[in-house]
Amino acid sequence: MVKFGGAVLTNKASPCVIRKSVMKQLGAELADFRKKSDTAVLLGNGGGSFGHYYAKKYHIVDKPSGTQALMGMCRGKNGNAFLNAELVKVLLNFGIPANTFRIEQFLEKECLEERMLSCLNYHMLPVVYGDFLYQINGSCRIVSTEEIFFRLGEQIANTPSCGYELEKIIFCTDRDGVEDLHGNVIPVIWREDFADWGIFQQPTEGYDVTGGMSEKVWMAFKMDCPVQVINGKKPGRLAQALKNEKTVGTIIQG
Repeated sequence: MVKFGGAVLTNKASPCVIRKSVMKQLGAELADFRKKSDTAVLLGNGGGSFGHYYAKKYHIVDKPSGTQALMGMCRGKNGNAFLNAELVKVLLNFGIPANTFRIEQFLEKECLEERMLSCLNYHMLPVVYGDFLYQINGSCRIVSTEEIFFRLGEQIANTPSCGYELEKIIFCTDRDGVEDLHGNVIPVIWREDFADWGIFQQPTEGYDVTGGMSEKVWMAFKMDCPVQVINGKKPGRLAQALKNEKTVGTIIQG
């Protein structure tokens, strides 16, 4: 699984600004890897200054119900869909048959086995993204890409007959890895380091309502595979991570 973080695809400090050059760079590296490898890849993207911006503007985290929250949800879903569509357009231009699965589809019991894994079987690229989810009681909640990855990882692990196993998760961020309080990249983080969480907890810049780097570390300790955090803005880093070559970044071991 690979996530193109919102801080990489967009300028999180400015509402709804896409970094087209970075999007194309990542798309090119992924396309080149797929041409040379049969390894199945599932892609996710963050909301960046689209979804996170509207979540903050309409106070959805604090007040997830009411007229304002629902308006924010609708605007946020529209923004998230636009960002994902722009990403998919880039991937298609690089010859990657990318197919997006919306958050609502994960509520369907057979989404994984009958649709997503079928895409992998035919060398397509399933794409997911975090989004706002409407609740039937007139409220909404935010489901992060990390939460989707975790749920998919569980389903893959619990379905041996699917023929796939999760090798690792790569997070493309705007940092060189998980940093300590002095800005130094921590090459490897083990579960026991989590007791001293303060040594690598860093604030998130710009619009972010789903936990930023801390969410990735939390999820990594729940997963049964390594999680690698790299700087997606640096050309070549994704290519190296995909090929399991040595690169600058952080490996999180559960």
